[in-house]
Amino acid sequence: MTRSRLDHRSHLAPRCGPERLFEGEQLLLWMVRQWVIARVTCESPRARLAAVADRYGAPRSATCVAMLMMAIEEHVKRPLCILHPNCPGYARDEQHIITACGVSPAEPDLAARLLEGLVIAPDVVAVMARVVNASLAREGFILPVRLDDTPRPPTPPNLCAHPTLH
Repeated sequence: MTRSRLDHRSHLAPRCGPERLFEGEQLLLWMVRQWVIARVTCESPRARLAAVADRYGAPRSATCVAMLMMAIEEHVKRPLCILHPNCPGYARDEQHIITACGVSPAEPDLAARLLEGLVIAPDVVAVMARVVNASLAREGFILPVRLDDTPRPPTPPNLCAHPTLH
């Protein structure tokens, strides 16, 4: 049986969100959720991401995710729904951010459209999403290009075993 890269890097592998997510998506989702936890607990988000990155061998990606999240914060239209890191659910806002990062190299316009409900400057944030994608790929965490436009409802947050952040 083949073990996941994340499984053998730490006993605290970031298993968050639905199981169908690729390793790169799980790591990105974990980092986005860690950013929010840091903001809620008044910690330094960059320090928290750096700790996560060191654990999983993705220091460049942590820096790029920090830049992405700062761009989102600067241009955000409304409060975002980001779930607790241990929640198996997948909020719609999280889906849009993760999917935008995945499709950004192939379809930058689609990435911007995915982000336009979240931020006032989706093109700016889409550029940052592309940087995150390239960084994760360089560190061995590939994001899939999900161009399937079949709408899927997000996993309801009430399936979470732990409290969620909204």
